[in-house]
Amino acid sequence: MPGPQVQAQLEQGLQLHRQFTVPLVRTVDVRRLSQLPLAGRTRGAARKVIPHLVHNRHLHERAKTLTSDEAMKAKHAWATASLPPPASTGTGQGPDTVTGAPFSGLYESLACGCEPPDTQVGADANYVFEAANTAGLITDKAGNLLALFDLHAFTPGEPPGFFISDPKVRFDPLSGVWFFSIISVSGAPDGSGLWWLGVSHPSDPFHWTIYNFEGVAGTFPDFDALGISDDKIVLTANAFSSTNAFIGAEVLVLSKSELEAGMPSLDAALFVDNRFFTFQPAHSLSPTGGPLYMASSDPDYSQVYHVFSILGTPPGAVSISFTDVPLDLVNVGSLTTPPSAAQAGTSNLIDTNDNRTLDVVYRDGHIWVTANDGCLDASFNFLSCVRFTQIDTAQMVRTQDLDFGEAGGNFYYAAIQVVPDPNVAGTDDLITVFTESNPSDFPSVMSSGRMEAMDPPSTLRAPVLIQRGRAPYAGNRWGDYSGAGADPSSALSGTAWVAGEFTEPNGEWGTAIANVAFTCSPCF
Repeated sequence: MPGPQVQAQLEQGLQLHRQFTVPLVRTVDVRRLSQLPLAGRTRGAARKVIPHLVHNRHLHERAKTLTSDEAMKAKHAWATASLPPPASTGTGQGPDTVTGAPFSGLYESLACGCEPPDTQVGADANYVFEAANTAGLITDKAGNLLALFDLHAFTPGEPPGFFISDPKVRFDPLSGVWFFSIISVSGAPDGSGLWWLGVSHPSDPFHWTIYNFEGVAGTFPDFDALGISDDKIVLTANAFSSTNAFIGAEVLVLSKSELEAGMPSLDAALFVDNRFFTFQPAHSLSPTGGPLYMASSDPDYSQVYHVFSILGTPPGAVSISFTDVPLDLVNVGSLTTPPSAAQAGTSNLIDTNDNRTLDVVYRDGHIWVTANDGCLDASFNFLSCVRFTQIDTAQMVRTQDLDFGEAGGNFYYAAIQVVPDPNVAGTDDLITVFTESNPSDFPSVMSSGRMEAMDPPSTLRAPVLIQRGRAPYAGNRWGDYSGAGADPSSALSGTAWVAGEFTEPNGEWGTAIANVAFTCSPCF
């Protein structure tokens, strides 16, 4: 059962760094870009292990210095006579693919031949758009290829020596418009980098208007994220200097109406704060009434989620306040950096990175937040799990909280969506996708979720396999995230498109895309 609700404490807000304008760069029709070759390309031919943008990045590439035993004791330092219950392994009927078998998405040789995959996906009424590293893929909902293009051409104009990474793609059901962001990072001495932001024509992922901007002068952005609400678009990143010193977490606030109008320049407000690491803004799937919410956890070991509320749009006043919402320390424990994950066929471990917030989704008065977490199985083995936390944004209290894992195995890098239940009016269901591996299984794509009207609080259903891994992973880095996007069409109401990562027979990463939903028998 969930622990008692604890009223969160309102804290001092973030300080404005500067106000400026963001220039329009150009318009793009992706079908006119040079298309990446697909047929006849030999997978594995382009394989090269490239560090994620910059060597030895502080925090982002942090080495795990704790042993499993030490980390478990740190996570449960509050425990005395007994440890908390092991992580949930899920029960009941899982989600089913509703439009046939999963289809192949982007793979390593197509997306710069580098790692990690950085997979993202979104869907509108007609199309599915996947992005990973430097490649973009648009298909219809049967998986038929419509466009396959290099994101360097999609975001033109970066100076020589810049290279791009960490794409984000979102379809906004509130406006019927697609949004896309990516970062470019320089090898220049000043370590400067840029954000790129695209807004599409209504329900048209082929035609885009592209903007770009710099965050804190002389820094590069890392682990960027994209959030959407009623009236604003928010981009976030961690700012680092050329010496890899962490400068602060950045928040850029833009007017959604200015973006949708294709204005020649956009009004922008930039906030920077070194008290926090990795802001994750919410993808709002229903009107919020004004705020855009974000969540952040403390690095390595966190007993709270810092939940932020952004009000206003530039050129008017913009404010960011935050509240510390306690996690369920009694039944689940703190949010802790997990151990690396075992996989079949090799002693090489999969890097699960750390406990930063990976995805946030808002719908109907609540946000769901997910992150990688260290957890215990029934035999008290310390493993990697995915943490799911639901927060009531009106009261700023935790309403559900759980670790989700498997005995002797590992779950990591989850993405989430919240969809209206087509069978039970007024309720919303959670859908998630993540990677699973253990000493008997190669890294594979899994999905799970919960029906709010039927399932006990703080539980997920038994996970189902989307795509089985086919070999040990030959690289080092995995993640940094999976992708999920709710389907806005009436025909597929209550479903989400998910994109997850698995290993190909040659040991490279590949991605699989599927549409998943929940079934119930009977549905009342």
